[in-house]
Amino acid sequence: MSILFQIDKIITKYINSLNVFGSAFDSLMKIMSDDRFLIFLLIVSIFIVAISFYLLWKRIGISKRLQSYFTFESLRFLLLVGISTVIVQVIKQLTHRARPYEADLEIILRQSVDLSDTATSMPSAHTALAFVLTFFFIFGDYPKTIKVTFLILAILIAISRIYLGMHFFSDILVSILITLSLVVSFNIYQKRSKV
Repeated sequence: MSILFQIDKIITKYINSLNVFGSAFDSLMKIMSDDRFLIFLLIVSIFIVAISFYLLWKRIGISKRLQSYFTFESLRFLLLVGISTVIVQVIKQLTHRARPYEADLEIILRQSVDLSDTATSMPSAHTALAFVLTFFFIFGDYPKTIKVTFLILAILIAISRIYLGMHFFSDILVSILITLSLVVSFNIYQKRSKV
């Protein structure tokens, strides 16, 4: 086994074995990994973009430049979420990596799963969605409180995926790198096109 795989297993087992606060921590991690929580974050993100546009419109009035900015920002949001989802699913199909609870008997599965589910581990779709939203706000013109809140939630979601036995540390890392690369690429394009 390679040294990187060994490091990956050690970090994964460490996070998976954490039980710092007992059942309260367990409950928090399950909430962070719940699909409904991710849908909630997505809806909140859409509202933040819409409210930001509305507040800007009220402050400076509607103009061609503001319409262009909002159109680009909305399109950037939709494309980032859509493209990151497609990239993650394609990589999952290409890698067919087993989930930690399937690959290692020492990993504790802390979440009920459909064992007939053939979903693969690499990369984490939950983490990718959480971080694409986070990086969207971090690299955008949004208040610091929104940026920090989304970053904290994204980190908790990433930790929850390992803690619950659903992903290796490297799955999380790849998801973060995919979304960061995608958002930075969009920002470079935006600056070059001067939108």
